[in-house]
Formats: sequence, C-alpha cells, structure tokens
Amino acid sequence: MNRHATLAVLLTLGAVAIPVAENVFETGAPVAASREPARKTARSPRDSSHAAAIVPAALAVQTPQAAAPAAIPAALPTIPERAPAQPPPMLELVTILPVTGTRAPDPTPISRADAVASVMTSPEFQQTVSPLARLYLATLGRYPDYEGINYYTGQREEARSLAAIADEFAGSREFTERYGALTNAEFVARIAANVLGHDSQEDVRAYWTAELEAGRMTRGRVILDFSESGAFRERSANAIFVSTAYVEILRRTPDPDGYSRWVAYLNAGNPYRSVIDGLLAGR
Repeated sequence: MNRHATLAVLLTLGAVAIPVAENVFETGAPVAASREPARKTARSPRDSSHAAAIVPAALAVQTPQAAAPAAIPAALPTIPERAPAQPPPMLELVTILPVTGTRAPDPTPISRADAVASVMTSPEFQQTVSPLARLYLATLGRYPDYEGINYYTGQREEARSLAAIADEFAGSREFTERYGALTNAEFVARIAANVLGHDSQEDVRAYWTAELEAGRMTRGRVILDFSESGAFRERSANAIFVSTAYVEILRRTPDPDGYSRWVAYLNAGNPYRSVIDGLLAGR
C-alpha cells in the first residue's frame, strides 16, 4: 500500500457506509483514532463528494491499532572509545651533584719500587717464596737458582707441602754430592751447622737423631723444623731478601759478587728499599 493510498472499508448495513480516514499510515507513528463521539452533520444526498451517511457511534467499526514500534533515535548512541593504554612512567635518572667545595682525591701514583716492595712483603710471597729460599740455604747452603725456585713455587701453588719438598731436597743428588752418604747423626749435625752457623748442643742433636732412628720423623721434616725456626729466620733474613729480590726484580739467579755485596750492605744496617732501588736501576 502506497504512502498516500486511500483505504476504504465499506460495511453494507442497508444503505449505510462507514468512511475510513485517509492517510492512516504516515511516516512515523500511525494517526490514532479519535475517541470523541461522532458529531452528526446534515449533508445533502445530492452532495457527490460525500456519499456516505452519518453512522451511529455504536455501529462504527474501530480500525485495529497496530502496536507502535519503538521510537528509533535520530542517531545511534556513540560508544566512547577507550583511551589507549599508557606505558608506565619511566624512572627518572637522578644525578647526584657533588657537595660544593669537595673534590674526589686524585689516585695516588705508585712507583715500580713501591710495587715490588708491596709484592715482596705480601703474605702470599712470605708464605710461598721465602720458605723455599730458606730451604735452599738450610739444606744446600746456597741461594736458590732462578729455575729451581720458580719450579718449586709452582709446586707450592699446587698445594704441595713444604715437608714433601724438603724430603726431595734431602734425597737430591746435589745434597749427596755435597755431603756424601750421611748417617742420621751426621745428617743432623750438618743441617744444624748450616742453620745455626755452628755445632748445636749435643743433647739437641741427640733428640733429632733419635726421632730419625725411630722413624717418627723424616729428614725433610727435620730440615723444615730447622729452616722455619725463629733463630734461622732472623739469622737469614738479609740473605733471603737479597736472593728473592733478584728472582722478583731481575728474573735471574743472583751473581755471587752482587749477592755478597747486597747482603753485606743490609748487614750494615741499610734499608731494604735501597736494595730494590739499586736492582731496578741496574736492569
């Protein structure tokens, strides 16, 4: 049915016709039927434009009302867009400004002599290299050669004991060639002379000899007890310092003249630092 078509419902009850309003359906909601009682209006039968007569209100047929559709809004509601996720705020780097008027101290330069002195007086050096040098002096009566002390230093760094190294010294070919085949009593007398510089008391030698004869001690253990004694450490301090300074600074075995001269220099009461400075100057 067109938007402006006329719907005519004719109910024939005698000569009575009921007109139905035009344009029942318009755009939007339909026109609601009037609930006001029909008003009687006299019209001429000759009026061709209105052929229908007045119908009593009780006989009027009510046009069924369609349910009004839900009103369509002019525009769909706009769904608010979700704001894009913001990244967490970055941490701000804080620059700590120095306190006004203060300045970090400049690094203290260290000389080569200071560096050598620091190494030679360190606990590691004193517990590894110096005892080996004392073993050479106590067992063989000489300063260490560069190759030999380097080798045994490596042994000590691999956790080999001083007593085991001392046993090797006592059974070495050099020891046998120097002193020959010695009895236990002769061995104790020789080591005591090397360490003390003179014959020890007879009862002291008898004690060490008895320990060796009973097998309670090895010759290496006897050497180590002598070489690490307080008396020998004090007596040999200057000789041990000079021999190890040659090894650490010059990387070679001491020459006999230089060794004797520097030991005599220290025995005269001069400072150890002078030996370091002198050896560095001669490199």
